[in-house]
Amino acid sequence: MKQREKTIFIILIAVMIFCPFLGKAQMLLHFDANQQNFFQFDKDGNILSWKSCVGDFSLTVDSESVAPKLRKKTGHDGKMSLVFDGQSRLKLHAAALPELRFGSLHVFVIARLKDIRKKSVILGMGKEYPTFNMASDGSNFRLETGATGNQHPEGNKTDKDWHLIEFSHVTTSDMVNSTTRKIWPGDYKIDGALCGKVFNKLEPLPFDKMTVGGLLGDPDQNFRGEIGEIIIYNIPLQSSQLCEKRKELANKWGITLDEWGIPDGLPVLKEVAVGPPQKNSAFGYFGESPESPDGKRIAYIVYHESESGMKRIPVDLWICDRDLANRRLVAENITTTNFHNGAMAHWIDNYRMVIGGDGYREVKIVNVETGEIEGGSYYNCWPGGIGHNGQVLLHTINENNLGSVGIYQLDTRNNSVTERVRADQLLSFYEDGKWSGRSQTDTWRFVHGKISEKDTYIGYAAVPKGGKQHLFTSRLDGSDLRIFGKYYPERGSDKPLHWHWYDDELLYGVDQETKDGTPDNLYVKLWDRNGKYIRTLAGPANHTAMSYDRKWFAGDSFYFDDPVWLCIYRSGETVPAAVIFKHSGIKITWLQEGHSNPAFSRDSRRLYYKRPINDTYIQTYYVDLTPLLEK
Repeated sequence: MKQREKTIFIILIAVMIFCPFLGKAQMLLHFDANQQNFFQFDKDGNILSWKSCVGDFSLTVDSESVAPKLRKKTGHDGKMSLVFDGQSRLKLHAAALPELRFGSLHVFVIARLKDIRKKSVILGMGKEYPTFNMASDGSNFRLETGATGNQHPEGNKTDKDWHLIEFSHVTTSDMVNSTTRKIWPGDYKIDGALCGKVFNKLEPLPFDKMTVGGLLGDPDQNFRGEIGEIIIYNIPLQSSQLCEKRKELANKWGITLDEWGIPDGLPVLKEVAVGPPQKNSAFGYFGESPESPDGKRIAYIVYHESESGMKRIPVDLWICDRDLANRRLVAENITTTNFHNGAMAHWIDNYRMVIGGDGYREVKIVNVETGEIEGGSYYNCWPGGIGHNGQVLLHTINENNLGSVGIYQLDTRNNSVTERVRADQLLSFYEDGKWSGRSQTDTWRFVHGKISEKDTYIGYAAVPKGGKQHLFTSRLDGSDLRIFGKYYPERGSDKPLHWHWYDDELLYGVDQETKDGTPDNLYVKLWDRNGKYIRTLAGPANHTAMSYDRKWFAGDSFYFDDPVWLCIYRSGETVPAAVIFKHSGIKITWLQEGHSNPAFSRDSRRLYYKRPINDTYIQTYYVDLTPLLEK
């Protein structure tokens, strides 16, 4: 055999040997109580260490605790488990700890509780101080994390059954948001069901300790229950790989999974482009219809440059008829802005629009018939919700031309402006709640101001510089001021994500971080002004929209999810009625904040949105909902 043929033959043999392993993720740690030969015992049969089935790592008994017991023929199908009685802890410290950090971490734990009455820590990892703990608090499984805001998403209600507890926190260098410095949020799941999304700043320091069965130096939080298996990866896994491992563990331990997924065979709706081809275009805020109040015209903006992203560039305002005919330019260079919320355009009536932007941060009133500016400019502020009779909310920041930092009401009939809320009026909430961020109210800002259905209430989020958003509601004159839920210093703000008024008194939004007794599973839910949960309106979402007849909800996938999707739900159902799109355009969608921002037509028969068509362009679309309405 010639040398060249020998080389090819060797390569083929190597491929045949290693192909079965290609694409399979290699786990870093695997502790399995059923592998008895990986335990080391003393002469009295007490456990000294628990060795990983992969690698050369071992959990050892903490010197300040006693050894857990190995229980045989328990659990599902005679499986063995390690029993912790509240006095046992295992540890893996710096010298022996493998490379583990946020940004490339997947953890699976099979466990069950014996005592559900008090808090106990199942597993913890950290750098000097515990960075995250899998725990139970006497009523819920929960994930405690030292990530931004110390968020503590709630999990499923505690019981004494076996459960699969899972935490994933993964990113890649090209998925870091250079503006917010946030990386891919972590998924916290119980038995496959999402219980929370956890953000963390870009500080992926290696952990220097890992404990099982409690926290070092805090015996009051020791675990009371059983652990059957621990699996840890330190490389990014695809969703399909995670799903495969999840199902494998569930089958092994007799656990019923409750995974949310987009089912196959959903209706395919016809997509129609609104903006011009080979140009970037956008509508406005999520949930705010681009149609005029009479439903006859559509407004959109067109960007001057082919690639915008987070860069603020000039845009033009266009309108067309509902059937896309009679396209016409309303105003050139109407503002400068980015992909995020476009020009923040709202229809005031059938002939006027309020325009904002993330560039000049100025607000103006535009007559779409003449292109003339009929009000403004109001600078260092953004437009918010629209009420009846030409009322517009304005959010201001420092050095504006209206007054103190706060919320203002603009009456576009005569361009009069009335102060409704000043930032310093909320200072007592800051002090009593021990908010994060600066106390100097001239550095605060306000976002997402909205007016309720009958103009009775306004809602808005106050944001101290360097702190979190806090949702408030009040009557239009500022009276009856209420904060949604409560601020918890150990977990951050208590508010729905991307909220709207449901009617004149109730609010809806995404349950990402609300302490309302239900899991933070990203479902669309309904609350009262105090934060009391009322009911679930739709399945998982991020940016939300409700149809005008309240029969439909739309929402897209969560930040940094891949693929990116947009779904529509019938009210009260958590399984989508249709998938509007599914793509992998994560660069424009997440890093450049080209969010889909769905919104319904005035007659509730269309859904408008934007999405990337490649790595350069983002385009505006609508789908006709008639096929769904006829069912």
